[in-house]
Amino acid sequence: MTRLSIALTASALTAAAGAVTGCAGLLGFEGTNDLAVTELDVSPGVLSPAFDPAVTSYTLDVPYATAALQVSALSSTPSASMTVAGAPLAEHVQLTVDATDQLALVATSTSGVSVTYTIDVHAAEFGIDFAPVTTATANGMSDRIVAGDIDGDGKMDLVISGIGGPGLSILRGDGAGAFATATVSASDGPIAVGRLDENPAADLVLGGGELQRALADGSGGFGAFELAKNASISVTSVAVADFDGDHHADIAFGTFGSVRIQMGDGAGAFVDGPILNGPMSAARVATGDFDGDGTLDVAAIDPASSSIWVTFAPMTASPHMRAIPSGSNTAFVVADFDGDGRADIAVAHNQQDSVEILTQIDGTAEHHAQVLVGPQPVALAAADFDGDGNIDIAVANGGGSPMMTILHGQGTGDFVTKAFPLTLPVHNFVAADFNRDGHADLAYTTVSNTICILRGKP
Repeated sequence: MTRLSIALTASALTAAAGAVTGCAGLLGFEGTNDLAVTELDVSPGVLSPAFDPAVTSYTLDVPYATAALQVSALSSTPSASMTVAGAPLAEHVQLTVDATDQLALVATSTSGVSVTYTIDVHAAEFGIDFAPVTTATANGMSDRIVAGDIDGDGKMDLVISGIGGPGLSILRGDGAGAFATATVSASDGPIAVGRLDENPAADLVLGGGELQRALADGSGGFGAFELAKNASISVTSVAVADFDGDHHADIAFGTFGSVRIQMGDGAGAFVDGPILNGPMSAARVATGDFDGDGTLDVAAIDPASSSIWVTFAPMTASPHMRAIPSGSNTAFVVADFDGDGRADIAVAHNQQDSVEILTQIDGTAEHHAQVLVGPQPVALAAADFDGDGNIDIAVANGGGSPMMTILHGQGTGDFVTKAFPLTLPVHNFVAADFNRDGHADLAYTTVSNTICILRGKP
């Protein structure tokens, strides 16, 4: 809690003022009780109580990290002078001042008499915080990470791909934020989880040199890997979603020159679906309803062309694809950041130390906004970390000391940021509620075999 005292000096409202006024006419001075500050506005924030010249004590609640205040005031006497922090304040003109510990608004009559009003300014807390980091262990150097309930026990688990390691690591959650590790023999590659059959446990999709799927066995493991596409193809990214509305999970996967969709039958088998030509290298794919028509669209990040490719209505005979220029994109995440019910995109710009927020995306245009996030953003995760109903973004920062930046969503597409130091650098993120307290947590890989868990504080 930050307290900022603002001293406001205005007309004399004391018994002595009457005595001064009594001789003012004889001496040729202006009467002091003719002077008053009739209007006062200080923003941002909420002044409590509403300004009244007879009230001398106020509070002002301002947002987190407020660096400046805007002050405007109106005097009842045109000849009176007003200053804020020594700077002249003209009537009907807003003056911007630094939010220092103390500010003084001085309204002075020609007789030189004044009275002080005091405002205590309370800066809001950031609103998002995490418990000290805990760790789990993968079976080798860790790369990508996804979360899902792979054993059907209602507790979130983790699946982690390796870097030249012995296979996939399965970290079964205990529902309190701790994990036990097992290994699945499989090649490295992009991974996704989702229900591919009627079993309530999450199944696994694996890319790489082929598109494969493995059905959950109900006890925390998986059955045999089988081809989800009967062809050898380089799979650079995977996502699971129901594209055709038949309540069966489908697979979108990126490859060189296109994004492709495999249609699921609800029993773990797949047939070829649409081929969406465009991206040179679909490094990541994600899904969302970007245009608000009630059907899922597909987005792919393409570092080779410095673009994000969005395909609207991919299951129709004439899907519409757009390439949105996105600069040096290193990662992206899809969620509704402005609360309009449509999916938006956040994309990390490693070279610009920023995250770009794309909202109001449709077939012809979108709105762009840049948020500075610290050095070299390399990974993103989106979730409501404080339970306020607005989506926030976790940003992994590369370079220098390990840290992440949290973008606290305001529900309008705007964000307030705060940096959090970390013990180990982030390689890839995933957000989920690992300890079942109703608040989103974070898990991240570190390239080493250490997996870090950050539990969100209620």
